Amino acid sequence: MIEVLHVITSLETGGAQRMLEKLLERMDRARFRARVVSLIAGGAVAERLTRQGIEVVELGMRRGVPDPRAILRLRRQLAQWRPQVLQSWLYHADLLAALALSAGGPTALAWNVRCSAQPAETPWFRKRLAPRLCARLSHRPEVIVTNSSAGRVSHELSGYRARRWVRIPNGFDLARYRPDAERRRALRSELGVPAGAVLAGMLARFHPLKGHALFLRAGARLARELSLPLQLVCAGEGATRDNPAFAALLRSTEAEAFTLALGERHDVPELLAALDFLVLPSSTEAFPNVLGEALACGLPCLASTAGDSAEIVGEAGILVPPDDLPALSAGLARLGRMARAERARLGALGRARVEAHYELGVVTRAYESLYTELAERTR
Repeated sequence: MIEVLHVITSLETGGAQRMLEKLLERMDRARFRARVVSLIAGGAVAERLTRQGIEVVELGMRRGVPDPRAILRLRRQLAQWRPQVLQSWLYHADLLAALALSAGGPTALAWNVRCSAQPAETPWFRKRLAPRLCARLSHRPEVIVTNSSAGRVSHELSGYRARRWVRIPNGFDLARYRPDAERRRALRSELGVPAGAVLAGMLARFHPLKGHALFLRAGARLARELSLPLQLVCAGEGATRDNPAFAALLRSTEAEAFTLALGERHDVPELLAALDFLVLPSSTEAFPNVLGEALACGLPCLASTAGDSAEIVGEAGILVPPDDLPALSAGLARLGRMARAERARLGALGRARVEAHYELGVVTRAYESLYTELAERTR
């Protein structure tokens, strides 16, 4: 039995947390025993992991407040459990794991890098500090796992000097994310969408780097000008009319009449099934989960080339440069006018890409292979 201890900054809903949860659901429990340590208490993912029978320990740190005592707490967990592999997720957990683990001990350390360009885009010093310290300690892990090629490049430019990089992309459950005509009808009816409407959806937290302003500006103009009923859908944390900043953006882009602002949703597979295509005009990305989820649901995607988006989408959509309003408008117009059969053809290409490269079982086996290799080195 290979013991793997996962350390993560928090277990609130997020891309890294969702990937960890999916991984632990799929890993072979006859060969691997997993435990999870969260720096910060609480979170919906913690509750779901506990229901799976996975032990979760919280170190009691507070967000934004350094606590050196957490190093000692993690050391106690390591001494108690003696895992062969210590896998950390996200900067603060990477840093804590490197400081808590004794060099040359019986546990192999693996970091997991989940983003790109973080130091450049983050305005606050306390958030930039952890990546800078990680860069200085980046020689300590046996391996640094990254979910994107863009993540490796940006971190090497910021000073990371890994002994070894391994790219394992995000994985997707094709049974959960799939085209579904009944889901489509049910949710469109629930949202009051007219039968002939074309739904262009953006599923992302409301943040300047995600490109909501571009999407709303281009979409509202085209909705007024196109000879078809284009409807914009925004879903994600903060994308609600109750948020003054998002409401102001709707007004300034004149998109109020054409936009469904749904906020954070917990029925993503159903919502994706209801759309006609997905839009992701981000300025920066690593491996955006929502592209894989949309492709698995048979949706063509209009995305910027930020991060690994071009590699993920391939020929299953339209790619545009980041922050390019004319290009985004042209792509939106093309997909909006496209015959439904042609959108379905692109969507089928996208699902085939996910089946071949990003299916959750394939990704899980890659992690299992890595952990087996690392465990053998510690014997």
